[in-house]
Amino acid sequence: MFIARKALVFIRRHKASAYSRSDAWKNHPLNIPEPAFNAEQIDKELKEIDICSLKEFNVNSLEYSDFKNKIKFSPLYAMSCRDKKILEHFIAFKMLSLKSGDTYIDVGSQDSPFTKLLRRSGIDAFSQDLEYKPGVHKWRIGSSADNIPMPDGSIDKMSMQCAFEHFNGGVDTGFIKELVRILRTGGKCCIVPLYLANIFLNYVDPTYDY
Repeated sequence: MFIARKALVFIRRHKASAYSRSDAWKNHPLNIPEPAFNAEQIDKELKEIDICSLKEFNVNSLEYSDFKNKIKFSPLYAMSCRDKKILEHFIAFKMLSLKSGDTYIDVGSQDSPFTKLLRRSGIDAFSQDLEYKPGVHKWRIGSSADNIPMPDGSIDKMSMQCAFEHFNGGVDTGFIKELVRILRTGGKCCIVPLYLANIFLNYVDPTYDY
C-alpha cells in the first residue's frame, strides 16, 4: 500500500511537471507574474489598523534540536518536506509556550501525529479537521474550522500549520471569530505560516492540483 501510494504521487508529480512546461500552462489565464512584495508597506498598514507589527523570529538551532529529540517524530513523517513541517510545529510550540496541563487544538490537523506526541507530555491535545467524522470523538474533532463544537472559553491554545491559506470562502474570517468564542481569557493561537501580500491574491495553479 505504501509503495503504491508513493508511485501514484510520483506519477502525479511527473504529470504536473510536464504540464508546467507545456504551452497550455504558459498561455493559461491564471499564469500571471507574482506581484512585488513590500514588507515595510505591510508593516505600516498593520500598524494603521492597530493589529500588530512585524517582528523577526529567530530559530535557536539548539532549541530546535532539543524539540526534535523530545517530540520524536517518526522517520516516515513528512518525508518530502520533513524539516519544514517539524520547524512549523516547533515555531507553534515555542510561540505558544505549550506545557503540561494546557488544553490545545491543532486546527486542520488531518493525519499529523503532533497532538498524539504532545499528549505524552501531559498536554490535552485535540486534532481538528473537516475530514474527520463530525463531532468530538476522544481526541478528534470533526468540523469546519469556523464552527468547532467545543464550549465557550474552553481552550488555552491553538495552532495551525499550513492550513489557514487553504480555507475557502469565509471560513478564514469565520475561524478568527470562532477563536474569540472558544479561547479562554489570555488564550493564544499561532498561524504558521501566515502569508501576507500587498494586494489580494488567490493562487490557483493547475500544476499543483495533485
